[in-house]
Amino acid sequence: MQNCVFTAIDYSSATLGSTTSNLSPAITFVLAVTPSSISKIKVIGAVLSISGALVVTLYKGSFIITFRIQPSLLDETSNWVIGGLVFAIASVSFAAWNITQAVILKEYSSQSTIIAYYCLFGTIQSEILSLFVVRDSNVWKISPNDKLICIFYSAIAGSAVTFSVTAWCIKRKGPVFVSMFKPAGIAIAAFSSVVFLCETLHFGR
Repeated sequence: MQNCVFTAIDYSSATLGSTTSNLSPAITFVLAVTPSSISKIKVIGAVLSISGALVVTLYKGSFIITFRIQPSLLDETSNWVIGGLVFAIASVSFAAWNITQAVILKEYSSQSTIIAYYCLFGTIQSEILSLFVVRDSNVWKISPNDKLICIFYSAIAGSAVTFSVTAWCIKRKGPVFVSMFKPAGIAIAAFSSVVFLCETLHFGR
């Protein structure tokens, strides 16, 4: 999931990533669906989520606000359709992870152990993949700069804290409830990308 997110951001933007996270509740619902009296309402919500994600992916629109003085290289090289598709794959992975955790936590309640194994095997898988994808040895050199800060932030906030809190919530409220809060990141990402990354805010976003 995280590899897909990083790849998709290269093609598009963090705002698109947060918006396509709207797919997570829909996909999680489809994977965890059980017959009930409110299934029709859930289906309507799932369709709306997918429709909203598709609109943002396929429609960019005119800009609303920008703090940029010169055009960004990101706009010239970005491909929102490819980015959106890769983000969708990430959403499927996240939904599958939610469902899996719900099953695991019923049998094994130690959240910290589960997250520790998750991070360990995720590191091993990413390292093996990187050895095949990244052939430039200079990329592996880590110097004490902003890249090192990003690595630590991604490890602590992006993995350990995020998935610990997610597992804790899944255990108590279930996978569908947890995935419903993914869209909250849209406004945060849109605001942050405009202020900190100087991206243009479009009507599509």
